[in-house]
This record gives sequence, C-alpha cells and structure tokens, in this order.
Amino acid sequence: MSKRRHNRRPQGHPAKTARARGGGGARRSSKGGASDKLARSIIREANELTGPLDAELWGSSMLGLLWSMRDKLSLEEVGSDPAITFGGPMIEAVGRIGGAGARLSLAVIETVDEGELGLRAGEIRAALPGEPDQALPAWVAELGEAAVSDAAVMYEDVFDDACTVFLEAEHPCGETHAVGVLIDNNLGGMAIDVLLADSIDLEDQDALNTFVAGWNARSLVS
Repeated sequence: MSKRRHNRRPQGHPAKTARARGGGGARRSSKGGASDKLARSIIREANELTGPLDAELWGSSMLGLLWSMRDKLSLEEVGSDPAITFGGPMIEAVGRIGGAGARLSLAVIETVDEGELGLRAGEIRAALPGEPDQALPAWVAELGEAAVSDAAVMYEDVFDDACTVFLEAEHPCGETHAVGVLIDNNLGGMAIDVLLADSIDLEDQDALNTFVAGWNARSLVS
C-alpha cells in the first residue's frame, strides 16, 4: 500500500470571496464583474490540483463553504439548496470563460456534488468545446472512484467512553487516504470529530504520529 504523503490544500478558497460579499453579487450577476473574477480564481486553483484526492478535497471544501452560506438566503429563498443558489452563478461564469481549467473544475464539482449543482456543472462541462492542446489530466477519470481498502477501530480499555473508527480508501492509481471519526459514548454515540490522514497502517510510525497529532495530542492508543 502506498506510503506517499500528500500535501493538503490550505483552508483558503476563492469561494470565500463570495461569502465575504454576502453572496449577493455572485448570486445576482449573470455576467461579468464579481462572478467572472471569482470564476477565474476557481479555474486557477483547479489548474494547480495534483490528483484525484486533491481534487475531491478541493471540491468538498467548496461545497462546504457554499453550505455555510445558507444563513444568507433571503426569505424568498429559504428552503432552497444553497449550493445551487450561490454556486450556480459561479459555475455559469466558469463555463463562459472556458478552457481546460474550466472543464477540470466543472468535472470536479460534477463528481463531488450529487445534487442540482453537480448536474448543472456536468451539463456546462459537456457543452464546452474540447481543445486538443489543453487535454485534462489522466487522473480525472479516477474522480469518485476510490474504494475502501482497510478499516480499524481504536479505543482505550481503561476509559471505554469513546472509540475512533477509521476507513482507508484507495484510488486506482494507488493514492490512499484515511478518514477517522471519533465517537463519544458519553453523548449517546455521537460523532464529534473527523480527521483526514494518509494511512491507517499502524506499522508505519509516521502514519500513527499523524493521527495522534491530528487529534490535538489526544491519546488514541493504550
């Protein structure tokens, strides 16, 4: 199993620009202005993606930011999907700009969003002309194709008040990632924290240290 380490994308993201503006400009503008500026930032970031996992993290971060803007919905929009309300104008602008970066960013959004935004992104991407000299990376075909390859549960016998469930997944290219969910039995089995790391191979001391550091020095093993 691959022991490669992958650089995680920083917390900053161009979608925060829309959040700072309250979503109003990006939501109401169908052409030019704020939407095009934001779209160009999204395309630039898409061109820097290094693989399927990096792309999926990037797309998930974007969707999370769009969801966090739900409290900015107007009274008429309450109950609608914030992803399409705020993200719709952005992907329309991405499609207007076009190019390989636009097709790549739309392909990522199409994969990570299972709602209306993903469907619309797929439609826009399919309508864009293919450019022979601007081919998409080969790893685009692996988006959304990771399969769970390992699992583990970690807990402390002394306390028995919580456990952490780990699932490791692998893309066809061999790139791996693991997700850990901390479940607190004192709160009725509620999931209270999530960690993303490279591996759950406990024979790899570096991987174990990554988990421990990720839990802010919590003791996960006895």
